[in-house]
Amino acid sequence: MSSAVVYVEIGGPGILYSINFEYRVTINFVLRAGYSSWSIRPFGFFRSRESDSFIGFPISLSYLYGRNADKLEIGIGIVPSYLKAFGLGEGRAILGTATIGYRFEPEEGGVLFRLDFTPFLAGRQLVPFAGASLGYAF
Repeated sequence: MSSAVVYVEIGGPGILYSINFEYRVTINFVLRAGYSSWSIRPFGFFRSRESDSFIGFPISLSYLYGRNADKLEIGIGIVPSYLKAFGLGEGRAILGTATIGYRFEPEEGGVLFRLDFTPFLAGRQLVPFAGASLGYAF
């Protein structure tokens, strides 16, 4: 059974991407800590001189259910973040997030793959989102 995982996630709590480290607390529970930082210059009708930017730190606890390499992952977490968006201003926020999805992780370690639904809770608004991950378990 692998005890640590490093992976890159496209989408998910990092919005565009995140780099993540997971530690297996028990056989079924994993603790995640991640980092995301990106900046996009608006284009087309919304073109401006300033870029939209995001810095976030996904933190979550997930439960893994299943046998062998195929698992159902169910988790909950937060994303302390800083956001600067054109027309909306800038500031700090703590977003709530959840995870439910498929996880392929060989028990002896190796290539990890995840595909999950990761909605955000921003204030009173639930924002549907998804992510895909690729990494290595050791």
